[in-house]
Amino acid sequence: MFINTLGGLGLFLLGMIIMTAGIREIAGSALRGYLVRFTRTPLTGAITGTCVTAILQSSSATTVAAVGFVAAGILGFSQALGIIFGANLGTTITGWMVALLGFKLKLGEIVLPLILLGAVLRLFGKGRLASGGYALAGFSLIFVGIGFMQDGMFELRETFSFEALPADSLGGRIRLLFVGLIFTIITQSSSAGVATTMTALNASLINFDQAMALVIGMDLGTTVTAAIATIGANLEARRTGFSHVVYNLFTACGALLLITPYIHVWHLLSPGGLATSPEIGLVLFHSTFNLVGIILVIPFARQFANFIVRLFPDNRRGMAKYFDSALLKDPVTALAVVQKYIPKEITTLCNNGMLVLQQPGKTKTDNLDNLSREVEDMVDFVELIHLDSGHKEEWIQLVYCIHIMDHMGRFLDRLFQLNKGDEILVKDDGLKLLRQEYTALFRDVSMLTKDNKWQAAASSCQETTEQLAIRGKELRDEYIRKISEGVCEIPEGTLVLDHLRYLKRMGHHISRILYYSELMLLREEPGTD
Repeated sequence: MFINTLGGLGLFLLGMIIMTAGIREIAGSALRGYLVRFTRTPLTGAITGTCVTAILQSSSATTVAAVGFVAAGILGFSQALGIIFGANLGTTITGWMVALLGFKLKLGEIVLPLILLGAVLRLFGKGRLASGGYALAGFSLIFVGIGFMQDGMFELRETFSFEALPADSLGGRIRLLFVGLIFTIITQSSSAGVATTMTALNASLINFDQAMALVIGMDLGTTVTAAIATIGANLEARRTGFSHVVYNLFTACGALLLITPYIHVWHLLSPGGLATSPEIGLVLFHSTFNLVGIILVIPFARQFANFIVRLFPDNRRGMAKYFDSALLKDPVTALAVVQKYIPKEITTLCNNGMLVLQQPGKTKTDNLDNLSREVEDMVDFVELIHLDSGHKEEWIQLVYCIHIMDHMGRFLDRLFQLNKGDEILVKDDGLKLLRQEYTALFRDVSMLTKDNKWQAAASSCQETTEQLAIRGKELRDEYIRKISEGVCEIPEGTLVLDHLRYLKRMGHHISRILYYSELMLLREEPGTD
């Protein structure tokens, strides 16, 4: 009986893991886009979070994506809280699936051929077909696991009794709540806990009152893992984890008070209904108290968010506050955050380029140092993003980002070299004019990227840099002639030649940055550099 019960639980967890992985491969990126598109208020965030979590079967994936969008400035924290609250409700869909298909239809044996079909599709299929096979195999394993758990539970009722944990008093319900909480901590899955509770209820191992208290504890148990994970973690993880804890404590307290009224309503509307369909009653209770919690907290989402932000203020500087290590759990979201801030960095690079060219040697080194740290923060974060073969499109986007980061770093190196001012660079008319034309180029790029006119920026920059490179070569040839004729001293001429080379390389780097940025939007294959 122990082998059946524990083995069934293991198969259920394995099925959840496999099904979730398959679904995320099929629709993960698109669903993350829907999170942003349909989240305008905490209420729409809750609805979207519920739907996305119900499809993905993973509240953690939804939560990590929400944290990433907050870090990127795409969503406000109060909007993201709506998504997080909705994710709690979305996880209850697993209970409905188990109650309706696992107990009513008893799919345990029927789905066995589907496991083989799913495995074959995974082995021999490609793309979405292979991912669909993976999800199908995981879905089928869930019900095989339920079947084994049922067999074990029916035998366990002859050996164990839960009469020592009465649920007809507040103290007894709290004790059962802690049992459910501990179960979730051990299994790391509230869905598995709810399924196990329904199986025990179906086998008459526990009564309905006890099952309700256990489910409340399992729902609360999801926050313990999050709370532990926040120890020594980054800011967004601490905010999110603490939000989970406070919200789930609130819903748990409300759910304990709902137990007695809920049973009375059932007896009033459907006498004997709990005896014939206890699993439906239990999963409905799980969904109900999560829904009631959302309804009560959503009107105060902004105040709740402000409270959390005041508890965990952001003292970080530069780009580090946007590139949270928690985002790396979801590489696609992490990449989206980097892409969000690339236009800002391009504008900042161009603005600093204009300052250096207008007054060489007078731009504050601190400004360039801060910009250099920002680029380094982006580079360090991009280096930690790792995508597998299942994310071909995102992998190409990552290649673009790596190219862009490389050219940003080189552009900065030239800025530092150009900022070493010298009188000859100010007095020479030809060089002064060329510097002014590069300044105009950077100004145009800055304005076009601000307006998201990437195609215009890329084509204009390419054409202008080619023309300026020709002008620079003419000036270079002139100074080489002056040096050879003794009209210009070698140190002075070398300084001008270096300056011309730096200008040309800066034009090249900004042109390539825009080239890869444009490709990133058009999602084309990367070219060569």
